[in-house]
Amino acid sequence: MECDWARGRRRVLCSGASAERRPADEDDCSPPDRVFDAGRGGHCRRLPLGACEGPGRPERRAAARRSEDRRKLTPLAGRNDRVRAGARVRLPWKTPRVRGLTGLLASLLLSGCTSLGADVLAELGASRNVDAVPDQAYGPDPLQYYDLYAERGVAADAPLIVFFHGGSWDSGSPDLYRFAGQSLAALGSITALPAYRLAPGVTFPAFVEDGAAAVAALWARFPGHPLYLAGHSAGAQIAALLTLDPRWLGAQGMEPCRDVAGFIGLAGPYDFLPLQDDRYRRIFPEATRAQSQPIAFAAGPHPPALLLHGAEDRVVEPQDSTALARALEAGGTAVTLRLYPDLGHVGIASALAPILKGRAPVLAEIDSFMHTGPDTPCSARAAG
Repeated sequence: MECDWARGRRRVLCSGASAERRPADEDDCSPPDRVFDAGRGGHCRRLPLGACEGPGRPERRAAARRSEDRRKLTPLAGRNDRVRAGARVRLPWKTPRVRGLTGLLASLLLSGCTSLGADVLAELGASRNVDAVPDQAYGPDPLQYYDLYAERGVAADAPLIVFFHGGSWDSGSPDLYRFAGQSLAALGSITALPAYRLAPGVTFPAFVEDGAAAVAALWARFPGHPLYLAGHSAGAQIAALLTLDPRWLGAQGMEPCRDVAGFIGLAGPYDFLPLQDDRYRRIFPEATRAQSQPIAFAAGPHPPALLLHGAEDRVVEPQDSTALARALEAGGTAVTLRLYPDLGHVGIASALAPILKGRAPVLAEIDSFMHTGPDTPCSARAAG
């Protein structure tokens, strides 16, 4: 039996013999298919299929993983790590018809609250050579953790990609981007997907501070690996600020121009003022709102940037990427901009999945970017 509930959370897993009471300790859990709700008289209720229990909820994470094999992962796993091995693909997904239907299904489901669409992409594209070490804490909060992905026998100098999930700063989780972690790791990298605290529990800049703490923890765990900061949507904004505004990593004893090899942004909001929606006005308080715009920090030399955007994106307009590309280039930063026709906001992220890589060469662009850096390093340009 496996227990995956955390002390201090309002909801904890319980099942079987524990179905009518809160588990007394971490060993008093059965395979999790129910959730203890302290706000409902202290009883358990069964989770409906595909239900949203909030980003990173332990019950949803454990339910998705309870049937998967665990085996030792080298060199990432420590003595206490729970290890998830890549699943064997058994479905005939290589036919054009199945691939098209799967892409449509994944796009529809990824745009909603359920993780089923992300699970489809992760399971159909899983590599038997990529393993994962989930739930690695980098801070005391339940949302301060990251999941690790790497191929067995990964090179000692493999790139370290820290990829931040999207979700408008008030939703989302690394679970929804498992397919991205698997695909990026298959490029020969060590890939980490951090979670971070979300609104309304916090406001800007708390999630950027979390991002900096996650990067610092990973940098300490894998010193000397070329470090790439990446993300999709809101996660791209976080990664951009960590790369362009030195105060965030500076608080962790790091320097972007010295320690970051590059920034990779997918459909990121980099220049989104003035805010029209009260939802975002609450997330970005007026006192610190100007500091939330990556484009405000584009001047001066920075690590090279790869900006990828769907031309049909109506959630975050492609103008955000084109404007940042112009500003970075004007400041002396090496930048590559790619706009993909017929791709929208979800489409550019789902193109990271092997089953959908034919929609746009997103993976190929990232792979090329990591292996063809600028002639002059950022630190040398800054010194000059």
